[in-house]
Amino acid sequence: MKASKDASMRHGLPWFAAAVFVAVLLGTLAFLKPDAAWSAPVLAGAVAGGLVSLLAIGLATLLGGRD
Repeated sequence: MKASKDASMRHGLPWFAAAVFVAVLLGTLAFLKPDAAWSAPVLAGAVAGGLVSLLAIGLATLLGGRD
């Protein structure tokens, strides 16, 4: 039964990686254009998205390790 939990954890990993990648990409874009009108909301969304992604990764790791 342990193998099925590991397989389900690996299945969700690309979604977590994509969420973190998008958050980093948006944050970098906002830092490159700090004078743009959309910079502050994009940066706030990137930070919030990154935090939620890290929380989801931690939660999935904790729940994935249970027997």
